[in-house]
Amino acid sequence: MKDGKSVFVVLALIVFVVYVMRNFLGKLSAFFFVPVDNLLFISQSIPPVIMWMILGLLVGLIYGSFVSIKKFKLDYKLLVYPGLALLIGVSLILIASFIVKK
Repeated sequence: MKDGKSVFVVLALIVFVVYVMRNFLGKLSAFFFVPVDNLLFISQSIPPVIMWMILGLLVGLIYGSFVSIKKFKLDYKLLVYPGLALLIGVSLILIASFIVKK
């Protein structure tokens, strides 16, 4: 798959498969994203986009820590701190979403 034609054929095949399975993929994505979006909706003053951003930043923190551990051959114990930050952040978001009246 070094030449451009084979890459184009593979991409066209992937696009065709996604187009054929669009109803199934739409239902599957709604099944995952709607409950998470409802959990991240805390109040009218904080839009869910901000909470998605915070969740993405925390997940990116873990991914970046993992990459830096691999790249610089650091100890895997350093992955505990971003993991704890993600755990505490998600816990606070979930607690706030259940406590605050919507």
